[in-house]
Amino acid sequence: MNQPYPRPGGGGKSACAGGVADYVEAVGTVRPSGEVWTGSNPSARKGPAWGVNQLPCVLKPACFSTRNCPSTSLRLTPLKPIKFIPALLLAVSLAALLGGCATAGHQRAGSAAASLRQGAEQLSRSATHLDNALVSLAALLDAPAGDLKPQFNTYQTSANRLESAAREFHSRWLAIQRQANAYLQQWDSDLALIQNADIRQRSAARKGEVQEQFNRTQTAAGKLRADWEPVVSDLKDLRTALGADLTPAGVDNLRAEGRRVSARGVRLREGITSLAVEYQQLASGLSPAPPTSK
Repeated sequence: MNQPYPRPGGGGKSACAGGVADYVEAVGTVRPSGEVWTGSNPSARKGPAWGVNQLPCVLKPACFSTRNCPSTSLRLTPLKPIKFIPALLLAVSLAALLGGCATAGHQRAGSAAASLRQGAEQLSRSATHLDNALVSLAALLDAPAGDLKPQFNTYQTSANRLESAAREFHSRWLAIQRQANAYLQQWDSDLALIQNADIRQRSAARKGEVQEQFNRTQTAAGKLRADWEPVVSDLKDLRTALGADLTPAGVDNLRAEGRRVSARGVRLREGITSLAVEYQQLASGLSPAPPTSK
């Protein structure tokens, strides 16, 4: 559309170079065949087109030829370019940018809160798996049935689920740390934009409180993970040893060690419950509104 158009009936380039906005609109329409129809009768062909398909017949006054586009068929109305579009696009872009900055902080807080709630739910499921593992181990060691296989299968399933829960807990712990870091880094960026020193100081103090809560919670999570791994490892070892010697004598041989592992499991259960409560409390503190109770 921006290339020079050949002058009707002549060769070479004409003064008609430029965009559509520089031209005037004619009544005639250029058809796919490359011909200009200027009248209501499609058979009234009025000469060749100038390299344009299915667009209004557009010509500069200097390019006008009565042989090709009779003057009675033309409306010499300039098509002026719209100049306000770039400014409008710039205004819309700035509004979107400023709006995004204004909401980024609380959106990141919401993401961190959601991750904490998911962590609390995962811990609740883990506590159930731990309970099932300890109960099924106690039944196998302290009240063995005539056929040990069903009891062993129940214990094995529970121990496997607890092992999977430990891996899930570790992944959730790392995700919470990432969300917290992103939230606190955004808060630092927002602080740099605050001009009023008193407001900036109060916001920085509040940020320090929230960061301390995250640090305390994640420290507790790290300790819980350190307590969790040996319990899971010992339950796995008991599963392997019992699977190799699933006999009354084999059960008697592992009873004392099994009870020691169970005692550590009870302490682990307390740590899981405590961290789940901390996660829920911190999530509520980061939310614009507390979650509705189900």
